[in-house]
Amino acid sequence: MIGERYTLILRHEMVDPKTGEKHQLEPPLTICYTMIDPCGRGGIIYTVNNMLHQMEQEFLNRMDGGADDAAD
Repeated sequence: MIGERYTLILRHEMVDPKTGEKHQLEPPLTICYTMIDPCGRGGIIYTVNNMLHQMEQEFLNRMDGGADDAAD
């Protein structure tokens, strides 16, 4: 079976305006999802929205210093 993989990557970098050199400030935050049997466009939209929500939660958790989110 052929699957589809979606990956969201959030990078926190500093860019030197003079040289354009990038410096990573934190490890990238990566959310991946593989669909083995995509259910059409609606399933893909749901998957991407779910990944964005998951990334938002992980980002907020990182900003809170890694504390567990009591709302989940």
